[in-house]
Amino acid sequence: MLCPHCGHDNVAGRKFCRSCAKPLAADTAPSFPVSPIAPAPPIQRNPTQATQPVAGQPHPAQPYPTQPVTNGMAIASLALSFLAFILPLGIASVVMGHMSRRQIADSGGRQTGTALAFAGLIISYLQLVVVGLIGLSIVAAWRNVNAELDRNPNTRAALIERIKYGDPRHPSEAQIEEHRQNAVAVLHLLAARQNDYLAAHPQEGYACQLYLLQLGETGDGEISVRLRGSHYDVKIDQCRGTGDQRYAVVAIPLSESNPPDSPLYCLNQTGVIRKYPASRANDVNTAILFQHDTCPDSGETVQ
Repeated sequence: MLCPHCGHDNVAGRKFCRSCAKPLAADTAPSFPVSPIAPAPPIQRNPTQATQPVAGQPHPAQPYPTQPVTNGMAIASLALSFLAFILPLGIASVVMGHMSRRQIADSGGRQTGTALAFAGLIISYLQLVVVGLIGLSIVAAWRNVNAELDRNPNTRAALIERIKYGDPRHPSEAQIEEHRQNAVAVLHLLAARQNDYLAAHPQEGYACQLYLLQLGETGDGEISVRLRGSHYDVKIDQCRGTGDQRYAVVAIPLSESNPPDSPLYCLNQTGVIRKYPASRANDVNTAILFQHDTCPDSGETVQ
């Protein structure tokens, strides 16, 4: 409704003008003729321009401009993308990257970080693809190895033995000590068996073959078990019969299961076990094999 006094456009139904506060109803016609006055045209307002305050009215509140903020998920996606080869972190980086891009698009310009989220997604997807290819290669290689082991059961058994007990060429300190204890135990058993054999065969003398001292034993006999556990090569040398009853048993460490500095042991008819350093191996072999002697007395006595 246009005010007949100032031409201000008012809401329909109002009784007084918001601009000049005069009644909007037409006054009583005057007694003298009055020329009609054309109403003033309505004021055109440009929505892009600031509204001019009207006298007597409070100034409208103006919104304060805000600075766009970087989306936190975009930053987290880029940070986690460098560890995307760890599967859980890679999945988290991808999920955060897509969520941050959607949040930025819905923010109406209040959030930024699209480039960060995009970079995080690219890095994550590349690493996940590489990890997937490596995983497929490992699976294919394992299937080929498993098929090869199926065709060679002995190789599979040796591999299981290696995994279970470790590399025999690189035994641990505990294994090396166990080898030596088993070697000494074998010599003690052979000394007792030699005495029993001599008592049973006084005319023959001591046994000159190792199998003669293992009669009645199976593969699980005490001497056999100890001998396998020692990883030593045990031989009977200088075996003599009646008139010069003597023998010498030498235990030499096997190089594939013992370190190079492993000692060797020697047992003779006295029942005494002597230990020699690896540097004396040639001297011991020369004394027994070529000089037809028993264990040299220079060795350390083993109880």
